[in-house]
Amino acid sequence: MERRSYKAAQALLDLPDYRIYVASAAGQKIAGFIAEWQLDGLLFLEHLAVQPALRGSGIGSNMVKRYLDHVDRPVVLEVEEPNSRLAARRIHFYQKLGFKLSDYGYVQPNMQPVNEEPVALKIMHYPDGMTEKEFLQFKKLVSERVYQPKKTGKNG
Repeated sequence: MERRSYKAAQALLDLPDYRIYVASAAGQKIAGFIAEWQLDGLLFLEHLAVQPALRGSGIGSNMVKRYLDHVDRPVVLEVEEPNSRLAARRIHFYQKLGFKLSDYGYVQPNMQPVNEEPVALKIMHYPDGMTEKEFLQFKKLVSERVYQPKKTGKNG
């Protein structure tokens, strides 16, 4: 999946719609984190990351379960097309947590100055499926506010 540059990722912290939730575990300062965008009427779970040494221990599942217990609107996330074993495992991980894999998707815009291979993504939605109208609205919001964010925070 595409990643932002360090500078671009750091700039997100000034945006009012972007939040990071951090989890800790015994012996670890940071066990993992969830990054979300608060978009109109939904939450976009952009990242779930767990320390490599802790993967497979249930921390990621517990983080997502706790996150979902506190959300007040639908949650949407992107996954790579299930063309590899790893991508299929990620989809299954989210399905076990109640996410639905939709038929909708798009190619992720390039976030780095160098051209890289385009990444085809599918959309997953929680707690229910997604209509075409909801998908088109999400795609518009994510394009305008996530992939091309305008600096509107305290320093912008």
